[in-house]
Parts: sequence; structure tokens; C-alpha cells
Amino acid sequence: MLQRLRYDIRPRYMERGCLAPVGYLIERRQHGRAVARREGPRTNIEWSKDSHMLSLDNQSITVAQFRQVVHRVITQTQYQLGDLFFHW
Repeated sequence: MLQRLRYDIRPRYMERGCLAPVGYLIERRQHGRAVARREGPRTNIEWSKDSHMLSLDNQSITVAQFRQVVHRVITQTQYQLGDLFFHW
């Protein structure tokens, strides 16, 4: 039982040099703060109540417009692949 606790359970749930899982949580929190400082403030992305419009930094795009963008990208990619393969 003591061997299992020492070799199986403790490394999985405890942090390096700490006898409690709280150390792991504190380390994750510090990592999150470092990422937040590096990346800056979070971007505000919101869906409309009817889920048909996405707002990002005071700009809106409808689901239909998003689908058109995806369709256009796929079409352009197919055309560029055709050029790449000499329309083979």
C-alpha cells in the first residue's frame, strides 16, 4: 500500500517539492497570469440572442457571411491547387 501511494498516487496528484495538490493549483494560476500579461486583455466575442450574428470588437458578422467566407476560401484553395498541379 505504501509503495502504491509513493510511486503511483503521489506523482499523479502532488506537485514537485510539495506535499499537497495546492502547490499545483498555485503554479497553474501563476502560469495563467503570465499568459494574460503576455497576451493582453481578452477579446470580447459575443453571439446575438438568436445565434445568427457574432460580434467581435464592435464589428458584427452573420452566420451567412461567415459561410460565404469559408466557401470563398475553399474555392480559392481549389483554384490555387489546380495551378500548383498545372490543372492536371
